[in-house]
Amino acid sequence: MRRLRQTHLGGTATDCLTIVDLASSAVRAETSAQQHSAPSSARKPYILQLPDEILIAIVKFAARKSSSGALHICNECLDTCRFSWDEHATRPWDYHSLQTLSLVCRRFTKIAQPQLFRTIHFRTIHFRNLVPMVPPTIAVRRLYNTLRQNPHFQQHCRSISIYIKNNEVGDGLPNNYIVANHFARCLTRIRCLKIYGGFENRGPRSCNESTWALIRLFVAYCRDIEHLQISRWGSCLLPLDLLFKWLDFPKLKALSVHGISHWEHGRLELEPRMRRTAPFTSLIISSSKERLEGISLLIQWPALLTRVHFSGYGGRDEVMDYSTLEKLLLIHKDTLKYIAIQYIRLEDDSRVFNATLFPNLEFLELSRWDTHPSSVHFRADDVNVLGPKLKTFCWNFNVGGYESWTAFDEASSLWISNLANATVACNAALRRIELRLCPRYSEPREETIYPWDLIDDLRDKVLRPKGIDLSYNDPPILKEKWREYLDSFKREALMDEGVDCSSQSRESSLASEEDQSTESSEQAEYKGGYEGEDLRKYFIST
Repeated sequence: MRRLRQTHLGGTATDCLTIVDLASSAVRAETSAQQHSAPSSARKPYILQLPDEILIAIVKFAARKSSSGALHICNECLDTCRFSWDEHATRPWDYHSLQTLSLVCRRFTKIAQPQLFRTIHFRTIHFRNLVPMVPPTIAVRRLYNTLRQNPHFQQHCRSISIYIKNNEVGDGLPNNYIVANHFARCLTRIRCLKIYGGFENRGPRSCNESTWALIRLFVAYCRDIEHLQISRWGSCLLPLDLLFKWLDFPKLKALSVHGISHWEHGRLELEPRMRRTAPFTSLIISSSKERLEGISLLIQWPALLTRVHFSGYGGRDEVMDYSTLEKLLLIHKDTLKYIAIQYIRLEDDSRVFNATLFPNLEFLELSRWDTHPSSVHFRADDVNVLGPKLKTFCWNFNVGGYESWTAFDEASSLWISNLANATVACNAALRRIELRLCPRYSEPREETIYPWDLIDDLRDKVLRPKGIDLSYNDPPILKEKWREYLDSFKREALMDEGVDCSSQSRESSLASEEDQSTESSEQAEYKGGYEGEDLRKYFIST
């Protein structure tokens, strides 16, 4: 019979955690007898001597990843409950570590294996694309069979993401939803539900009809859902009338809707008895094409709001500026503590958001490109971003995931400086400014100031003396690499120009002895290496 290698977690000479082979049975027996005869203070401590309650906490801590900038982390599902879908988000739950821990010993297997089912979603190997759950893929069917064969794993699921392919219409459509419907009936302890796609049209036997039937199953069986994200895919419809009709989760805390659209086959209404009744306190609206009237009804639905995130407005023939948003949000002015606004439709001369209208607002995030888009400069009414209790102001330079290396310039630095001066002059509550700036690595192509030099000077010379903290993203490349990349691009540009004007360079060099002499001295100066070498020598005949 083949002997199995048994291991346990133990300590090294430097007090590091490692995997240790168990001794033979005879040695173990002798060691055990010695340990029992020795005083308790002399016994070697092993992690497996700890009770399950502590081991569970250790395993969960070991499997956690650091946050990647998510707005908040759900402690129940240990996943990022983001305000918008982000395919490149780093999950704070490390499944590789869980799989490794589950192979250490039986006791760790009993603790780690159920945690593998805590968050269920399917992505491609590089996490760039969602894998459909409707219709179910082979991996989804394997999970389905595993949960049916081991029903005790079902109670551990806290988060599930369901991606539904569009363009699914026909008699065979209900069969595509069998697995997802089973999950809705058996995973009754989930806290976070994300449904992506499946709203192609509203015709009979359509995926839209089946998707809403799936949502109704979750409403019926999963009464503990706290975070709900619903997102359309592509140009599909996600009308509000069915949201008002079917979303009835009594413990819902955060609702995120991506891509709500105007329904043109009837008037959108929210019954008076339903206004100020919904339980969620956080509302996230992104890529909306609904008219202002519909957005107003959505904001009137919850009993109170403490957090609002609004980004991307494409309503027809309607301008969504800060003054319009202020009017929509005033119904919750006494409870709102967090407001984030990005990508709205502004006129060039629009003023900034007036935070003084919200007496308890503590966090305000605005887009740099919605702050005087044509030319950023501090105006007299810009001081209104300093609400009476505003502690943190965030300036976001993101534009659809891309920023230029020239986005943060001296004008931007001056605007922040003037805001800090206004904070001191008004004795405002502002104590922290956040800059969200992360240019693409391959972007630097212009001769400009390294943005983080400006930011560091702003922090050290302007903000800190005034008692204001400044936080910002780490640069994607350090200044030395940035300079090398910029020089390389400039050399390539000079090479291209040299190819185009080689004949002219050759004629001018032959026509002037003085130019030839200057050229020789320059060549001697740069002879030491390729970088910085005079490119003219490649095009001049001697």
